[in-house]
Amino acid sequence: MTIEQKLKCKDVARILSDGLDAQMEPGERTRLRLHLVICEACRNVEQQFDLLRRLVRKAEPTQGDEAPGDER
Repeated sequence: MTIEQKLKCKDVARILSDGLDAQMEPGERTRLRLHLVICEACRNVEQQFDLLRRLVRKAEPTQGDEAPGDER
């Protein structure tokens, strides 16, 4: 793997922010995972995005729940 093929932290943050990990090609996903193995800062960013996603899912109203302001 050459330097040009390595992901930079700003690229990793963009990928994680966009949630593209599941839609990535296998080679790109491998590059992302390799970067996360060697970069503690990006692992922390990944954990933060994961926490935010879980909190948003938990806070989303379920079927039958009324959203604030939907009183009838």
